[in-house]
Amino acid sequence: MTDITELEQLKQRADKMGIKYHHAVGKAKLSDLIDREMKGIQDNSKDPAKDTYKTESQLRGEANKKAGRLVRVNITNMNPNKKAWQGEVYTVSNSVVGTFKKFIPWGVDWHIPEFILPTLQEKEYRQDMKSKDRNGYETSTWKMNKELAISILPDLTSKELEKLGKIQAMSKGEDI
Repeated sequence: MTDITELEQLKQRADKMGIKYHHAVGKAKLSDLIDREMKGIQDNSKDPAKDTYKTESQLRGEANKKAGRLVRVNITNMNPNKKAWQGEVYTVSNSVVGTFKKFIPWGVDWHIPEFILPTLQEKEYRQDMKSKDRNGYETSTWKMNKELAISILPDLTSKELEKLGKIQAMSKGEDI
C-alpha cells in the first residue's frame, strides 16, 4: 500500500515540475527522472550564463533546426537508367529529427535540407557489364558506381536574394 502512495506522490511532484512520464511508470524510473531534473535545475542555478542542462525536447529542436538548414547544391544524375528523369523524390528519416522528403531536380541550382545531403552522397547504382571469359563464353558481371555528382554551392548573397525576391514578386504579379 505504501508503494502506491509513494508512486502517487512522485507523480504529483513530477507533474508540478513539468516532467513528462509514461502512465505506467515505475517508482524507480520516476524517481530517477525527478533526480535528473533536479540536478539540471541545480546546474543552471549555479551559473546562469552557462546553460549546461537542456531538456530532450530542446536537444531535438536544435537537431531538427540543424537538419533542416538549407544547403545550395547542383546535382547531376549519372545513372543511365534514369537518363530521361527530370529529378527524383528523396526521403530520409531517423528517430531524432523525423522525416525529410524533398523533390530534387537534376542539373539545377537548388536548396535541399542539410540532413538529406549525406544520403545523396552515398547513393550508388549497379552497372551490369557483359564480357567474355578466356573460353569465349559470355559472362555477366557488375560494379557499383556513384549515382549522383553533387556540387555544393556557396549560399546566396544578399544582393542575389533581393534579385530573386523581385523576380518572384513579378512572377506573382505583385508591385515591387
